[in-house]
Amino acid sequence: MGAQQLSLIDDTLNELDEVGQFLPDSFSRRDSDSARKLITKLWQNSEKSLKSSAKALWLKKHQHYTCESRLARNLSRRIMVDEAVVLRWRIEDQWPNVAEGRGVAFRLMDFGDTEYVTDNEDFVDPLQTFIENVFVTNRQQCIWGRYCRLQGSLLPEEIRPYDVAFVLNETSLSTRHFYALFQQEPYAFARYLDDINLDMRRLSRFKVNVPIHILMTKNQRVRDLVLGFAQQVYTNRGISIPTLAQRLDMPAFDLWRLGDLHGEWVLPSQQTLNHLIAESVVKHFV
Repeated sequence: MGAQQLSLIDDTLNELDEVGQFLPDSFSRRDSDSARKLITKLWQNSEKSLKSSAKALWLKKHQHYTCESRLARNLSRRIMVDEAVVLRWRIEDQWPNVAEGRGVAFRLMDFGDTEYVTDNEDFVDPLQTFIENVFVTNRQQCIWGRYCRLQGSLLPEEIRPYDVAFVLNETSLSTRHFYALFQQEPYAFARYLDDINLDMRRLSRFKVNVPIHILMTKNQRVRDLVLGFAQQVYTNRGISIPTLAQRLDMPAFDLWRLGDLHGEWVLPSQQTLNHLIAESVVKHFV
């Protein structure tokens, strides 16, 4: 999936041809109609969630700026929404104007970086909040949960064989944590390893398995591999930090903190979000 920033929210969002591009020709008319309605509903939930986040930040920050475009640009880096969309919402919903001249309030710095820790020192993943606001009903949550299990992983071909060989030769992981480290669906990855002549049975030579979070503190290469793959899945597959942490059996805050120190958590592009929402629905009907 590309990382190109395209607008998720635009005037054609709910048109039939916009949704229809995601629907396979093999779908029955009944399934096509059901999937179309569900995708449209989830996109509406998405717009509502993103607009709410944008408005909250605008109301909090507008007195610190004299230039609307600069405020919108900084805000767009935080909430997965293009600058133009923020400005359109500001006009449509009549959000307050930015300050004029001497009326601007003092600010220490711009707020371009995404905040993961609140003023109350609570950890909050903006992507997790977005998912919870989009997939609301039990059915919708089941659809997203299924997507996470079956598609929220990297392709085997995205993993370098020498990284796999290193982990097999130098670490003592359980099979489950081995798959989690590489963010892989077990069945497909096992077949891939067989094709490239790497034997997972090497893991069984150790009598005691070491948890991933312990290995990350003792081995820099393991740490870099874990964080690199987790951050790829975060950005390109839309899997939240709490879900990634659950896979790795470690606290979500610890995973975020290590990734913040030794890498970068990049929110999915709007194009990616658009595709993931539709993809999760389509796979539900397959």
